[in-house]
Amino acid sequence: GDGVVEALALNAAVALALLLLSLLLGMAGYAYFENLSWRDAFLNSAMLMGGMGPVDAPHTDGGKVFAGLYALYAGLFF
Repeated sequence: GDGVVEALALNAAVALALLLLSLLLGMAGYAYFENLSWRDAFLNSAMLMGGMGPVDAPHTDGGKVFAGLYALYAGLFF
Protein backbone atom coordinates (compact mmCIF):
# COMPACT_ATOMS: atom_id res chain seq x y z
CA GLY A 1 0.00 0.00 0.00
CA ASP A 2 0.93 3.63 0.29
CA GLY A 3 2.84 3.08 3.52
CA VAL A 4 5.28 0.74 1.81
CA VAL A 5 5.90 3.22 -1.02
CA GLU A 6 6.44 6.04 1.48
CA ALA A 7 8.84 3.92 3.53
CA LEU A 8 10.84 3.00 0.42
CA ALA A 9 10.95 6.63 -0.70
CA LEU A 10 12.11 7.74 2.75
CA ASN A 11 14.82 5.07 2.86
CA ALA A 12 16.01 6.00 -0.62
CA ALA A 13 16.13 9.70 0.33
CA VAL A 14 18.10 8.95 3.51
CA ALA A 15 20.54 6.74 1.60
CA LEU A 16 21.05 9.42 -1.06
CA ALA A 17 21.57 12.10 1.60
CA LEU A 18 24.18 9.95 3.41
CA LEU A 19 25.92 9.25 0.11
CA LEU A 20 26.10 12.93 -0.80
CA LEU A 21 27.16 13.97 2.70
CA SER A 22 29.91 11.34 2.72
CA LEU A 23 31.12 12.43 -0.71
CA LEU A 24 31.17 16.09 0.34
CA LEU A 25 33.02 15.20 3.55
CA GLY A 26 35.67 13.35 1.56
CA MET A 27 35.98 16.16 -0.96
CA ALA A 28 36.37 18.75 1.81
CA GLY A 29 39.05 16.66 3.53
CA TYR A 30 41.06 16.11 0.37
CA ALA A 31 40.76 19.78 -0.60
CA TYR A 32 41.80 20.96 2.88
CA PHE A 33 44.57 18.50 3.75
CA GLU A 34 45.99 17.81 0.28
CA ASN A 35 45.07 21.06 -1.47
CA LEU A 36 43.39 19.14 -4.29
CA SER A 37 41.02 20.82 -6.76
CA TRP A 38 37.36 19.97 -6.30
CA ARG A 39 37.55 17.67 -9.32
CA ASP A 40 40.52 15.72 -7.95
CA ALA A 41 38.96 15.67 -4.48
CA PHE A 42 35.73 14.30 -6.01
CA LEU A 43 37.63 11.62 -7.91
CA ASN A 44 39.58 10.44 -4.86
CA SER A 45 36.52 10.45 -2.62
CA ALA A 46 34.35 8.64 -5.15
CA MET A 47 37.01 6.01 -5.82
CA LEU A 48 37.44 5.35 -2.09
CA MET A 49 33.69 5.14 -1.55
CA GLY A 50 33.42 2.75 -4.49
CA GLY A 51 36.10 0.48 -3.05
CA MET A 52 38.71 1.18 -5.72
CA GLY A 53 41.12 3.14 -3.55
CA PRO A 54 42.50 6.65 -3.91
CA VAL A 55 43.94 8.00 -7.16
CA ASP A 56 46.41 10.44 -5.57
CA ALA A 57 48.55 9.23 -2.68
CA PRO A 58 48.46 11.76 0.17
CA HIS A 59 51.65 13.74 0.80
CA THR A 60 50.95 15.64 4.01
CA ASP A 61 50.75 14.08 7.47
CA GLY A 62 47.23 15.45 7.92
CA GLY A 63 46.26 14.14 4.50
CA LYS A 64 47.56 10.68 5.34
CA VAL A 65 45.58 10.52 8.59
CA PHE A 66 42.46 11.90 6.87
CA ALA A 67 42.75 9.48 3.94
CA GLY A 68 43.19 6.53 6.30
CA LEU A 69 40.20 7.47 8.43
CA TYR A 70 38.07 8.23 5.38
CA ALA A 71 39.03 4.90 3.82
CA LEU A 72 38.01 3.06 7.00
CA TYR A 73 34.74 4.99 7.12
CA ALA A 74 34.00 4.36 3.43
CA GLY A 75 34.91 0.67 3.70
CA LEU A 76 32.83 0.05 6.80
CA PHE A 77 29.87 2.24 5.86
CA PHE A 78 29.58 1.43 2.18
